Amino acid sequence: MVPPPGIGQPGAYVFYSGPEAVIERHRKTLEVLGDVTFVGTDRGLSMLYYQAQLYLFWSTLTAYMHAIALLGSAGVSAQQFFPFAATTVRELAEDGPMGFLKEMAEAIDADVHPGDDHSLRMQAVGADHIVAAAREAGIDTAGPLALRDLFWRAVDAGHGAEDLSSVIRVIRAPAP
Repeated sequence: MVPPPGIGQPGAYVFYSGPEAVIERHRKTLEVLGDVTFVGTDRGLSMLYYQAQLYLFWSTLTAYMHAIALLGSAGVSAQQFFPFAATTVRELAEDGPMGFLKEMAEAIDADVHPGDDHSLRMQAVGADHIVAAAREAGIDTAGPLALRDLFWRAVDAGHGAEDLSSVIRVIRAPAP
C-alpha cells in the first residue's frame, strides 16, 4: 500500500488474507515488502481492502485537485491551498472537532446517525453550492454533481434530519 519506491520502506504494508498459519509461516519473507497486515481468513478480503484503500486514495486526491481548480479560478495557487488541505485531511483522522472518520465508523457500526449539529439536508444544500461554484468557475462539475446527487438521494430516502454518516444506507442499497 505504497508507491513502488516505498516498497520495503517504513510505512509500507501489505494486506493478507487466507489461512493465517500459512501467512505466519512466511511472515519473515513477507515482511521484506512491508508490514504484514492480516485482515481475515476469507481469501478475497485482502483484495477488497486494497480496492477500498485505492478508492479512498483516488477520490481524496481527485477532490483535492477539484478544490485546487476551484480556488485556481480565483488566482489561488495549489501551494497556497496546500497547508489548509493538509490540515483538513490530517484532522479527519484525529480526535477533535474534525475527527469525522472515527465518528462515522462508530455511527455506521451502531447504525445511529444523529443529525443534531449538522444534518444531511444541510450538507446537501452545501453540495448544491459547490456545484454552483464549480459552474461559475468554469471547471468540471462531474465530481461535485455525483456527491450532491448522492446526498439528495439520501435526503429523499428519508435521512435528511440525520447525520452525514446516514449516506451509508444509500451507498449500501442496490442501485435501482
